[in-house]
Amino acid sequence: MGRNGPQSRSPNKLINSHRVDTVSERAAYLSRLQQSQRDMSLYLERAKLCPAEGIRAPFFDYNQAISEINRMTTGVAFSEDAASALWTDVVEKMSALKNTGAIDEVEAARLTSQATEALLNYFKARFDEFLAWRQADKINTTELAQSISSLTNGDQYYRVRLQTMSTLPMDADEIHELDISEVATIHEEKEAINAS
Repeated sequence: MGRNGPQSRSPNKLINSHRVDTVSERAAYLSRLQQSQRDMSLYLERAKLCPAEGIRAPFFDYNQAISEINRMTTGVAFSEDAASALWTDVVEKMSALKNTGAIDEVEAARLTSQATEALLNYFKARFDEFLAWRQADKINTTELAQSISSLTNGDQYYRVRLQTMSTLPMDADEIHELDISEVATIHEEKEAINAS
């Protein structure tokens, strides 16, 4: 739950993937801001289960998550600092709707107020919980990152991920040998082309 965890994935989807070109898309956008509370609660529940199974991310993963949460929840509408990325997104999307005539000035102000409420009462509240847990649990992390094989069922997990990622019914040694063979073939073909 560090790099590319829910603390960055959720805001990135809102900012980069969620279009707001129509009134119905606007309603869906506001709903997603509110539902971020539920999403982060589910992620937090899952994150708390991992240590009980002997699974904990290394300290630098915690640092990354803490940094991203702070970045996402600092600035307008959360504090008096410069505008947060999410706030900038809200303002731009509501302004775009207003500029196309989909909503008027009064509706734009109402929607911006609803977005502010969603950010403060739903989004930030859960991100703060996630941040507090990360900060408290960080003391239990190791300075030295450990491989997946050091975890409970780590070897089995590695084999499943290897097959999923490679789509080959081969073990790690067989894939390594195949890679060496394929690179050798590519070099031979390259030499043949260079010689001609």
